[in-house]
Amino acid sequence: MPRLGDAGLRIWNETKAEVAGALGVGMDVLHVPFGLLLFIAIAALFRRRGHAFVIAIVGVSALQLLNEGLDAIQWRSWTGGISWIEAIEDSALTLALPLLVTAGTAFARRGLKGKSGDASGEEALSGSVPEKTAGTAERR
Repeated sequence: MPRLGDAGLRIWNETKAEVAGALGVGMDVLHVPFGLLLFIAIAALFRRRGHAFVIAIVGVSALQLLNEGLDAIQWRSWTGGISWIEAIEDSALTLALPLLVTAGTAFARRGLKGKSGDASGEEALSGSVPEKTAGTAERR
C-alpha cells in the first residue's frame, strides 16, 4: 500500500528530471546553479544582517540536507539502501560555488581593509571613500 508521502516524492523527483531534461543536463548538474541561486536569494534576503553569507550557507546546507533526505527515502524504497556517495557528491556540487563566493569575499574584504586604512571591509568593497578630516594634507 502506498504511503501518503510517496506521491509528493514522486512529483518532486519527476519535477527535477523535467527541469534537467529541459535544460539538457543531468540531474546532478542542477545542484550547481540551484545551490548558487539559493545562496544569492538567501544572502539578498538577509543582506542587512552582519553575516548574510554565513546565514545563506547555513540555509543552502539545510535545504540540501532536506533534498538529500528526500532522495534517501526514495533510494531506500527503490534499492533497500541509501547511496551515501551520491549524497556526498550532490552536497559538494550544491555547496561548491556558495563556499567559493563566501571565501573569496572574506579574503577580498581582508585585503581591501588592509589597503584602505581605517575603512572597514564593507566600505572598501562598496567603493566609498572616507571623508578627509579638517587639516589633513593631501600627499602627492
